[in-house]
Amino acid sequence: KEGLFTQLFKDLDQLTVISHTDITEQIASHFNLRKCEHIRIPGHQSFMKSGEFHYPTIYPEIESKINIENKGDVFLVAAGYLGKHYCNIIKKKGGIGIDIGSIFDGWAGKGRPDATANKAHLLNKSRTLYIHIGHHKTGTTSLQWSLKQSEQQLADANVNFLTSNGSGNSSELISVNANRSCIVAKPQKSFYELIANAKQGNAVISAEHLSFIEDEKEISELFNFSKKYFDEVKVICYLRRQDKLAISLKQQAAKQPYYGASPSSAICGHDTESMMPKFTFTLLKYLDFKTKIEKWREVFGSNNVILRVYDKKVLEEGCVCKDFSSIIGLKKPLKSLNINEGLGVVKTKVKHFLLETKAPHEIVSYVNELNLSDSNYALVKKELKVPNILSKFYEDNTMLNLDKDLLACLNNPNAHTYMDPVRAIAEITLEVLNEAKKTKHIEIDKYRKVVEAYL
Repeated sequence: KEGLFTQLFKDLDQLTVISHTDITEQIASHFNLRKCEHIRIPGHQSFMKSGEFHYPTIYPEIESKINIENKGDVFLVAAGYLGKHYCNIIKKKGGIGIDIGSIFDGWAGKGRPDATANKAHLLNKSRTLYIHIGHHKTGTTSLQWSLKQSEQQLADANVNFLTSNGSGNSSELISVNANRSCIVAKPQKSFYELIANAKQGNAVISAEHLSFIEDEKEISELFNFSKKYFDEVKVICYLRRQDKLAISLKQQAAKQPYYGASPSSAICGHDTESMMPKFTFTLLKYLDFKTKIEKWREVFGSNNVILRVYDKKVLEEGCVCKDFSSIIGLKKPLKSLNINEGLGVVKTKVKHFLLETKAPHEIVSYVNELNLSDSNYALVKKELKVPNILSKFYEDNTMLNLDKDLLACLNNPNAHTYMDPVRAIAEITLEVLNEAKKTKHIEIDKYRKVVEAYL
């Protein structure tokens, strides 16, 4: 209240803070410090329910992190009953330790209820919302799971992960009406509520179904609403070479329980003639990055739309989780995960066949649980001819103003190679049906006639 900390820190080069939450950016900004470091301790069990035990488990590790580079280095300590102990260690090593106790909770807005009640004590900084819009099949599931599993790490970095479920994917809050001729996507009220109810600090929300939005009015509504609560709003979008994205989207469609169960199924269909989906009007619009990104840039501003390419050659350490960490400024990167892998060559084609021919639900469910290992079938390597439409996409991609390395990966002209079963997929499907009848007593006779028509 008296401004004594401002006087105390005048002309101070650097400061180290020992506390439960990292607000070093706010402290450095508020007190005009050149450098501010953080040593994290677990939050109070009663007020923050961190699940970690400061004493007797973690405090030796904290002791080892207390290093004095120059005599007289200053430390602010907010560590409960161990605060005095840490101050004593700092003093013995030649530094200056100041135990500020729950004053820190008031600055951070977290901790003791009596200390955080007066919001005037908060050390505020500008708040940034990062909206991750996909695309689909660019490591989104792995990233979302990593974000969900790292909520405590994010909170310590003053970043809130906004989600309503255990997977971290907020696409369930985006209504999507998709078919082979059009897509209509719209964030629901519950999606906006996540943004409105975000705690202090920065925030991240991830929903790849946002990449389906075609109506600029919906994009404007999202921007205007977000700006009510955040000073800056940034859009993060991962791109992928369009033919590979289309192929992967169709592979994802094979995981569905029935035709049209997901946008990927409705858009790509399930024909087994080619691993490449047919280029319908809707699919081409989805793959038209130039038109799509222009809409987001027009509303959010070009500097606030961050484009990356999903390719190990240009991702941070070849990992989408680490790449995303660098974008949002995490000092410690998110955990690398690899989730949502494909069904395998044979099972994917069998599922497409079943869904395309409207197989009975009982048969589809049986195959969903079946282990159809590719190792049990003869496969042949094939090369997929680059579709003519790709040259038009290449031309449009050059207008995205990407870094040359990113553009080189996005417009890579190499043909796509893949593995394909040697035998006809209808023949393999018939074998699966016979096994279903033999082991699970599933009625297959009526549907068998459909399969036999393809032999």
